[in-house]
Amino acid sequence: KYEPRLTALFTEHGITCGAFITAYNPEGTQQSAEANSRDHAALLAQVAALGHAFIEGSGSDATGEWPAERSVFAYGMDKASACAVGRQFRQDAIVWVGADAVPQLVLLR
Repeated sequence: KYEPRLTALFTEHGITCGAFITAYNPEGTQQSAEANSRDHAALLAQVAALGHAFIEGSGSDATGEWPAERSVFAYGMDKASACAVGRQFRQDAIVWVGADAVPQLVLLR
């Protein structure tokens, strides 16, 4: 559903889209904390190399059955690029947000 905080964020940063991406637990398989930290660092480097500013966050399972996963929100990252980065880090999905400020779950496999 529409998220007004995203509209404010888009206005503040002069963007019209962005993506939430994690590198944690590729293909839905839990990794060690060390492997997740290494992959997260690689994700930060990749997003920066693509020229996107970002903020870090985390996603968590409302039921508490799955551990929280560190992630990034990449400012201004288009859907195709977000999907490519998600696939690079072997993720099942990313969340992309367009100018309408309605987050979309995009399945990658």
